Amino acid sequence: MAWRRLPQPWTGPQRAVLIALLGGVFVYLAVSYILLAFLSLLGARALGFDREDGISVFFTAPQKTLAMGAPFISIYFA
Repeated sequence: MAWRRLPQPWTGPQRAVLIALLGGVFVYLAVSYILLAFLSLLGARALGFDREDGISVFFTAPQKTLAMGAPFISIYFA
């Protein structure tokens, strides 16, 4: 039986495109997370929260997602 070498799926230019795409997604997510964190901190200060509550908002606000928000909205407005 003759063994054949299987083709590598991500070689050459395809690999470079994949790395660039994943790098771009990572940068986008990192920048949006940092931006949302600082906007939440500024919002907490604008609403007059004290330092401890502002820090809590800073760490918890970027963690909110649609998966968490949809059940809350259905509970609040049902």
